[in-house]
Amino acid sequence: MTPTTDEEVRSDYLSRVFGCKEGNNVNQLFFAHYNDNMHWRLTVISPWNGLVCWLDPAGEENEINEFAKKIINEYELEGLKKFNMVHRKDIKKIKKNPYIEWKQPKCPRQPQYSKVCGYYVCRYMLEIIQKRVLWVSDKFFQADPCTYSTENIDEIRDLWAKYVLELEQDDINEGNEDGMDIA
Repeated sequence: MTPTTDEEVRSDYLSRVFGCKEGNNVNQLFFAHYNDNMHWRLTVISPWNGLVCWLDPAGEENEINEFAKKIINEYELEGLKKFNMVHRKDIKKIKKNPYIEWKQPKCPRQPQYSKVCGYYVCRYMLEIIQKRVLWVSDKFFQADPCTYSTENIDEIRDLWAKYVLELEQDDINEGNEDGMDIA
């Protein structure tokens, strides 16, 4: 998991990730969160559909970040080609010329001038996982409300706090099992 700029290594990695479970991950989505200039966004990748959804809490009228698009298109496309050669042999057109379609579905928007975009990205992931969908359509998120309630965001804060506390407790327990004295 060492960071690399080697394109071959990155595309091999993506091919292996997309092909996990011997390619029987038809219903699996991959999340790639992206931070640019202190603002979080989410890409949802569906390799079986050649689809990437861009979710921006600041609003769907914002352009898809060109750098994020370039990175995903370059490395995912190579990874997708390798994935298709192994797992999608039945579709010759896709095997030879895989494609990536970008969509920007409407999603709940953070309040203007707020700094809760990271919570919104986490909330998007939670809802997508809970609904067990194959991709994020334009009608995935309800039109109303156009933003999340304080309770929705507090749920993410609570989940995150519980997760961190459990990790901390696990570290403490491992330390005690190793015979370390924790004062």
